[in-house]
Amino acid sequence: MLLKNKTQLKNKVALVTGASRGIGRAIALALAAEGAKVVVNYNKSEKEAREVVEEIIEISKRAKTTDDSILDNETDNAANKTQAIALHADVSDYDEVKEMFAIVAENFGKIDILVNNAGIVKDRTLKKMSLEEWHSVINTNLNGVFYCCKEAIAERDMDDKKSDDKDDKDNKNNSNDDKNNDSIMNDNGRIINIASILGTVGNYGQTNYCASKGGVIAFTKALALELSKRNITANAIIPGLVETDMTKDLILRGLFAGVRAKKPEEVANKVIEVIKNCETGKVISFE
Repeated sequence: MLLKNKTQLKNKVALVTGASRGIGRAIALALAAEGAKVVVNYNKSEKEAREVVEEIIEISKRAKTTDDSILDNETDNAANKTQAIALHADVSDYDEVKEMFAIVAENFGKIDILVNNAGIVKDRTLKKMSLEEWHSVINTNLNGVFYCCKEAIAERDMDDKKSDDKDDKDNKNNSNDDKNNDSIMNDNGRIINIASILGTVGNYGQTNYCASKGGVIAFTKALALELSKRNITANAIIPGLVETDMTKDLILRGLFAGVRAKKPEEVANKVIEVIKNCETGKVISFE
């Protein structure tokens, strides 16, 4: 599906989950290089997340020397003065995700781009896999995407009574959901979900991970249909093998012999490319 309006990123607001290291870090820096303001989400790596924020600030300072509009001027609203912030939230915890989006709204008002990158692995054969190992991977990799997307498109500041009234009319009003622009995500927004080839082909000892990434792919396709009339795109990216903390030991052990491992920056460049175009509901795999 092709929607209207290609996107330029200067002064857009982007939220990247799992942005303190690896692919997420590269995506956050690439967005900043395009002039976007970036919310750097992290769970455990606070130091690394703050270092990413400092790098983004330096990028924006360098850009300011050639284009003063990259940074907010003194007359801008105080809520829009921040070029980058680091925010803690465990995306597997809905309450923490809600709090994160509330802080984003307070600081930036709206967002234009959401990149769901946060993910974990807990590999074990199904026979030996614990319930905790199953649920923790599903909760982070799949539920985390759901939580962040839900908060991005949810109506803001709606009291419980209004919510109850709307619940009674759900069947009649579902067709109007896509016309609501009271959410934190602007119309013409972009949602990118980082998936995995293992969500399509499976892998030994990774039933939890494969299920989570397969779910992300199907979720993204369905979400794209729901958001198309607001001109919000939703796409999934399958990056293949990438050099990250999660894969470096496996690469060194030769488990991917003959397969070229991409740099996180290559994935980030693909994310930027997809954000700028108008396609939606796509699963983009690249070598």
